[in-house]
Amino acid sequence: MAMAGAEEDKMSFWDWDNLPGNPGALSAGHLAFRKTCRAFVDTELMPYVDEWEEKGTFPKELHQSAYKAGVYGAFWPKKLGGTFPTAEEADMFHYFIFYDELARPCASGFYASLFTHSIGLPPIIALGNEKQKADVA
Repeated sequence: MAMAGAEEDKMSFWDWDNLPGNPGALSAGHLAFRKTCRAFVDTELMPYVDEWEEKGTFPKELHQSAYKAGVYGAFWPKKLGGTFPTAEEADMFHYFIFYDELARPCASGFYASLFTHSIGLPPIIALGNEKQKADVA
């Protein structure tokens, strides 16, 4: 679907609600999560991502900003500080929204660096003892 100007900027890569066979697939919670992710990307990433990509680094405080914004703790268990949607609440549409919105800066190296915990944290959550979980998550 080709759109021009400001209207195009408001669109996700995919229009999940209008996919064949999935009318109205997104709930109010999904839409709120998309708004959270989009706001973080628009205010915290888009203005700076080119500079960070050139430097090959980003401010360490961005991890804290991402958590406060509600994107860094998404999909973590609630008891370990997970933010909406927690591991207990998330469905596949939450994951689709998350990756769709966080891909908008087109900076996969940056994304991998910021969200590297998504590689290391799951084994600790699944197999670690309570002290390890408390220390790391």
